[in-house]
Amino acid sequence: MNIIRRALACIARHHRSAKASRVLLLRLLLTLTVAGECFATGSGIVWIPSTYVQPFTVVRLGIDNYFSVFKKSPANGGIAFPTDIGVTMGVLPPSFPVGLEVGVDLMEPTDSPWSLNAKFGIAEHALFTGAPALAAGVASVGFKKDVTDYNILFGVASKVIPGIGRITGGYYSGNKRMLRDLKGIPNQHGFMVAWDRPMPELAEQLVLAVDYQDGIHAFGAFNIGATWNFTKTIGVMVGYNFYNDGYFPDTFTTQLDIDI
Repeated sequence: MNIIRRALACIARHHRSAKASRVLLLRLLLTLTVAGECFATGSGIVWIPSTYVQPFTVVRLGIDNYFSVFKKSPANGGIAFPTDIGVTMGVLPPSFPVGLEVGVDLMEPTDSPWSLNAKFGIAEHALFTGAPALAAGVASVGFKKDVTDYNILFGVASKVIPGIGRITGGYYSGNKRMLRDLKGIPNQHGFMVAWDRPMPELAEQLVLAVDYQDGIHAFGAFNIGATWNFTKTIGVMVGYNFYNDGYFPDTFTTQLDIDI
């Protein structure tokens, strides 16, 4: 039994690091392309990556927090993940047929706080009339082997349906040594789906979103969020995360994004 407890404790430590460093896929997001999108560790929706790419030379500062609510102290079931401070910038001029953003995240407090992300994207209708938006990238590229090197590759496509909102779907694959279930079985592949929509019927500044990432590991979760865009460059999202593995308690999230 002591061996099992030590094993679970080790898994828990990896889960905390994973969730916190979800440079992608990972932190779910603020404003959307349809309304001005955000994602500190790479542009995303609430949790999963989106097809939106930061415009050329535009820098986005994101500060994301995830913590349990109405729980006791961490010793009694509560949890708070490290704060994710991310900087993402578009690096290709409009003359290029695709967009490219690159980013870096600082997770504190952690022992290995830095991770990287990058994403290429093609806007909706760019390939041909009616074509979906497309994006592919990598997230949660950490520098400590078997601790933060989730190295998640992903591809997503999205389409805006008038009156309904934007529908997004995609697939991801990561480091099988890191993306494991609570039994230690590799679970490194999965699908992602999302819906998001500005809500001018309620308020011009409001965007609602729901997304899901498949997988029984630190990144697998069902997420809901509401973003309030104070200006065209500042948005704040509040949301809630329901984790697939059942190990951690669900968390409340706050995400601030500022374009500079």
